[in-house]
Amino acid sequence: MRLFGIGLIALCGLAAGVYYAAKVRAELREAERLLAICKHIRYLVKYTQAPAAEIMSQTEQKYGEIGSAVFANAKSKLLAECRSLAAEMSLRLGGYQLEEQLCDCDRYIDGIKRCVDRMRDDCGGRAKIAFALCSTVGLALAIMLI
Repeated sequence: MRLFGIGLIALCGLAAGVYYAAKVRAELREAERLLAICKHIRYLVKYTQAPAAEIMSQTEQKYGEIGSAVFANAKSKLLAECRSLAAEMSLRLGGYQLEEQLCDCDRYIDGIKRCVDRMRDDCGGRAKIAFALCSTVGLALAIMLI
């Protein structure tokens, strides 16, 4: 029975590592989703030339609620930066020349791309470190209990 308990403690550490690694990867997927949303908005601005409210409505129909809780509760600084760039972009839509809107969209999309690239570079390392750290803590606790 004691060995079963020790095994469970080791597995809990392993599970915590897997959970944290999955959470880091989920943040990256959300940032990539935000980039896709911004590219879609730019496409609508360029080719439909619709009013800003209609563009946001069409985007919400395609991607769901844009200001989802995942973005609102961002733990990562880079994901929060992506969210703020997207919010600025959505506020700047409408009210001026098409070329200026496209330049603004391109500028915000480039900023979000840079954030996503940094997250992509950072993601693998953070996930591996979290997995290794949690697994090590779980195994250390199991060894201490032997």
